[in-house]
Amino acid sequence: MYNSPFALHELKIVLSKSHPTSPGPDKIHYDLLKNLSESSLRVLLILFNRIWLEEYFPVAWRKAVVIPIPKPGKDPQIPTSCRPIALTSCLCKLMERMVNARLVHVLEENGFLSNFQSGFRYGRGTIDIVLMLETAIRDAFVTKKHLVSVFFDMDKLMTEHGAMTF
Repeated sequence: MYNSPFALHELKIVLSKSHPTSPGPDKIHYDLLKNLSESSLRVLLILFNRIWLEEYFPVAWRKAVVIPIPKPGKDPQIPTSCRPIALTSCLCKLMERMVNARLVHVLEENGFLSNFQSGFRYGRGTIDIVLMLETAIRDAFVTKKHLVSVFFDMDKLMTEHGAMTF
């Protein structure tokens, strides 16, 4: 089912959840997309379904306008003191959100995600894992047992070693 063509209601849901952001290289704004007529939305849906079913990702959607934003209190002349912001096509982001909604639905419904996975999940957050750890620490303390925890600084691993290999 997740490979079937998208329905108009899927497009309308992601469009209703979009916020006005700067457009990508195509200069198409969310405000423009939100004000499309029903027939224009159907044409857009035909485009998205053609991309989805033919498995052809538009070359234009691979382009972005990158703007360096200086980090507060850092020297803007040093490249590592800037945070790059990539402005991509709003059309591409809409389709990405439609695909993501389907993927998340399939993963959640079929139990493919671990209960320990909390980041980037609806109704969950990284604080949930912190609370689980706190509970485990308290339980170990009360029952006078040992508890071992291992933490990885993924950002530091990526910075020091480039790509991670295990």
